[in-house]
Amino acid sequence: MGTCRTLAIIPARGGSKGLPRKNILPLCGKPLIAYSIEAAQAASRIDRVIVSTEDEEIAEVALHYGAEVPFLRPRHLASASAPPNLAIDHVLGALYGRNISDVIYTVLYPTHPFRPKGLLDMLISKVAEGYKQALTVAGFHVSRNSFFRLGPDDHLHSLCPTAPPQCADIPGGYRSVAMHYRPYGLASVHGRIPGRENAPSFFHVLTDHACLTDIDYLEDFLLAEKILEHNLFNFETPCSF
Repeated sequence: MGTCRTLAIIPARGGSKGLPRKNILPLCGKPLIAYSIEAAQAASRIDRVIVSTEDEEIAEVALHYGAEVPFLRPRHLASASAPPNLAIDHVLGALYGRNISDVIYTVLYPTHPFRPKGLLDMLISKVAEGYKQALTVAGFHVSRNSFFRLGPDDHLHSLCPTAPPQCADIPGGYRSVAMHYRPYGLASVHGRIPGRENAPSFFHVLTDHACLTDIDYLEDFLLAEKILEHNLFNFETPCSF
C-alpha cells in the first residue's frame, strides 16, 4: 500500500434544537468547535483538517482557528434528519471524486471537546497497519434487570432473562459483572483502501469519564465548563493504550 492521504472531517451544521448555535458557543474562552479543530491539528498523522458546514458563521470561526472550509455543505445535507455519513461522503466526493482510494479519514464531532493527547494518532496508526476502521467505545454495566422491552401484554420484560456472564478484568483495575461496550463517537477513523472490506475493526475503550462529555443540551455545556474550570481534564495527558 502506498502513502495514504489522511484528513480529519468535522461535521458542524448550524441548526441545533437542544442548544442553539452550540458549535460556536464560547466554552471557557473559545468556541466549542475549536477544541476539535485543535485536537486534529495536534495529531502528527493528519494532513488536512476539514470542517463541513452549511453555516457561514461556523465557516468563519473554523477558518479563524486554522481549519479548511473548501466549500459549504448543501443545505439538504444539513437538516436534523440527514444522516451524518452523507455529509462525510459529500466531503470525500468533493475532494477526491467517485473513485476514492488510499484515503484515511477521522470523523470528529464538535460536541466532544475532551480528547486525550495521542488518541487520534494511535487510531490512525491502527488503520494504517491494516484495520478497516478504529473506533472509540464506552463501557456500561448490564445485569438481568438493566434493560426491558414492552411485551404484547403491556408489561415490561427483561432483555437479559439468563444469568449474567462471569466477571472479567476491566480497564482501570476493577472487576465488574457483565461489562458491555458500545461505540462512542469521541473519534472514529476509517480507511478507503482497496482490499480492506473484510478487514477487522479496532476498538479503543475510553476510561476517562470526561471524554464521555457530549454536548447536546445546556446541562452538558455547563458540565464541560465545570470540568475545565476545575482542571478535571488535562489535554496534555497521553492517551493510555
